[in-house]
Amino acid sequence: MENIIDFIITFFEERGVSLSRENYQEINYIDNAIIDSFEMLTLLMTIEDNFGVKITPMDIAEQQCKTLGELVLLINSKLS
Repeated sequence: MENIIDFIITFFEERGVSLSRENYQEINYIDNAIIDSFEMLTLLMTIEDNFGVKITPMDIAEQQCKTLGELVLLINSKLS
């Protein structure tokens, strides 16, 4: 799971969002509009490329995956 956390932190930092291992879990990237819809699609495609799992916007909505910590858990569950 450490590689997923590193991936998420790097993805968001490349877009100007300052994160650390201590604060990433609670950041609500959906309600706070940290990334726009284009970047969201980029994130989902990059997850698929890097981890070989498909995460759809519907997955995120169904799981109520609004925080980065929940996103990490969703990716990890798809890997299992």
